[in-house]
Amino acid sequence: MQLIAFDLDGTLCDTIEDIAGSLNRALEAHDIAPYSRQAIQGMVGRSVAFMCQRAMPHGRENDWKPVMDSFFEDYA
Repeated sequence: MQLIAFDLDGTLCDTIEDIAGSLNRALEAHDIAPYSRQAIQGMVGRSVAFMCQRAMPHGRENDWKPVMDSFFEDYA
């Protein structure tokens, strides 16, 4: 059996609008100001956890896990 894997987020499909929308809704649900699509695009690429950590404002760096949970709920 052979396996082919595709990285769809940005490689074959441009999904930044969906990712940005879900991240911004997750941030707003936790009283954090939203980011521009361009700013979020710079946060994407490693993992959702990393993206959520990078999105946290100064003083709220440790609050990223609930934001990530909200992101996954919305993005599903």
